[in-house]
Amino acid sequence: MLDLKTLIPEEISGTHIESEISQDQIRISGRYRNHRRFSLNLNRFIDEPLFYFGCGLFAGEGTKGGKGTPFEFANSNPMIIRKMMQLLQQLGISKSAISPRVQLRVNEKSSRGLIETLSDFWSEHMEIPKDRFRKASIRVKETTGRSR
Repeated sequence: MLDLKTLIPEEISGTHIESEISQDQIRISGRYRNHRRFSLNLNRFIDEPLFYFGCGLFAGEGTKGGKGTPFEFANSNPMIIRKMMQLLQQLGISKSAISPRVQLRVNEKSSRGLIETLSDFWSEHMEIPKDRFRKASIRVKETTGRSR
């Protein structure tokens, strides 16, 4: 098991991080650059291989330093999404805190009715009700990308 206590920095990108550590939990808090406060409660001990696997996934597929939500992860492979969901669960992040969004790239001839089908698919695979999903993102392009 990995003790997250050993990984908490005092500062991230100029933001001072405060941490309160108990036997099984870690509370991380601070202020964003816009002075809004943040806090996050995590399980202190998690599976080490899963944690590092999740870090690798986030490095490749996550949003870093963007506006909006502090954590975003995008992938079209259900097994990869399942692993990230498993990591979030081990960290102690509840599914009720997750608000997925379906992103669809279509060409003019594609049916926009795919959003409902995709929302059903991801709702079932992530075990998150569709009413927790954010508004879908539809991008109209000549080519639809590498994955269907």
